[in-house]
Amino acid sequence: MIGFTLFAVFVLLMLAGVPIGAALGWGGIVAIALANLDTQWFGLLAAPQNMQAGIAKYPLLALPMFVLVGSVFDRSGVAQRMVDFAIACVAAPACCRWWRSSSRWCWAASRARGRRTRPRSAA
Repeated sequence: MIGFTLFAVFVLLMLAGVPIGAALGWGGIVAIALANLDTQWFGLLAAPQNMQAGIAKYPLLALPMFVLVGSVFDRSGVAQRMVDFAIACVAAPACCRWWRSSSRWCWAASRARGRRTRPRSAA
């Protein structure tokens, strides 16, 4: 019964245009109140404590920081330089640089860096 009420409140609030976070919060508060009808304040004093315990986890705080650093790297050009460095280190083996090998892998790897190591055909 409580699970159905939680889901129903969430769906109704979503259909009403309420943001997802608020719909989840209000659905949870209604479910807590219905589960604790016989207690004082309907057990709603547990909601702030559970919210605080939920957001006080350090791995959850690290995720927004990774997104922020990724955005800063992308806008400043550091991400592109890191990708260029990784391609320069890994993509072209020694056979491509020294003997101008015509194997498909070496040719494709050098094309990824913007160079042509395979001579153009005469046709």
